[in-house]
Amino acid sequence: MGLYLNVPGKENATEMWLNENGDYLFCNEEQKHDYSDKENIIVCLVDNVKFCAAAVLFNQEEAKRFICPDGRIKFFYRVPLKNLKEVISEDILASYGLIEKTKAR
Repeated sequence: MGLYLNVPGKENATEMWLNENGDYLFCNEEQKHDYSDKENIIVCLVDNVKFCAAAVLFNQEEAKRFICPDGRIKFFYRVPLKNLKEVISEDILASYGLIEKTKAR
């Protein structure tokens, strides 16, 4: 199913968060992204007509699923990992290989 960004709050909260915390990518820049770069993560905002979903492209394989045209309107953002940590728990980020799991002391 993948990793999705869901910012709590009012309607369009996720879209507003992406506009404030990410850099919009133009002209297929997402295809040039180095997906081994764990400091900057690509997020794909997909317009599903009735709702928008924001998929976190955590590796090259996940990116291929969203970069391919499928009839939906898509917007891509480069988001610093430090910003994603504000809205996605470290346990979830670690389970997708975006960060190393913090060891309990």
